Amino acid sequence: RRLEVIAARHRLVICAGMGSFASRTQSRLGALAINIYDGAYLGMSYIERAQNEFLRFAVTRRGAAGQSFDVTARKRLQAVVDDLDIATDKAMSDKARALSRAVRTRVAGVTEATDLATLADIEADLAKTVPRYGTDGLEARDRAEAFADEARYALWRAILVALGLAALVGVALDQAVIPSLKRGVGIARSIANGKLDNRISTTGRSEAAQLLRALAAMQAAIEIGRAH
Repeated sequence: RRLEVIAARHRLVICAGMGSFASRTQSRLGALAINIYDGAYLGMSYIERAQNEFLRFAVTRRGAAGQSFDVTARKRLQAVVDDLDIATDKAMSDKARALSRAVRTRVAGVTEATDLATLADIEADLAKTVPRYGTDGLEARDRAEAFADEARYALWRAILVALGLAALVGVALDQAVIPSLKRGVGIARSIANGKLDNRISTTGRSEAAQLLRALAAMQAAIEIGRAH
């Protein structure tokens, strides 16, 4: 029974270790997936939307240079600022964050007096910022793929280690159980053949020791019976 408990504990430890590894891997992959969606996808969506909105705003201003902003122009300009705020918050790198923050400051400073050259400069800044977000997204995807490959290899290594430990425990159990069982069988065979002077060691508390004590008691009982 003690050996069964040892084997059961071994299996429990292996299962717990594999479960812990799988849980950590799943959590990490989940975090990477959320990071790619929340940072790369949403960040890219907002920065592109800000670029498109500003391009439409600039086209309108080129046809109305020097005139006051109408309601549509003001809403469009504010939408660009809002989108840039979100894109800055979703940025996955310091470089992307710095670029979007700088262009956001320039957009927020646009007024009716802003000349067309300044608008063109802001368009150029946005054109440099958008690819940075795309590059960050690709790098995040590459990191996720690399981690997935690493996790797959680590899982196989863990399985091999678990199998190795199971084999070692099996060998250890065999070494602890088989010799005692063979000795018990040999003693039982000797007693069955009438040999009652077998030297039987009865020390220990294992099942094998209990078996040997039982054989010793049986041998002693047979000797007493023959004496009478």
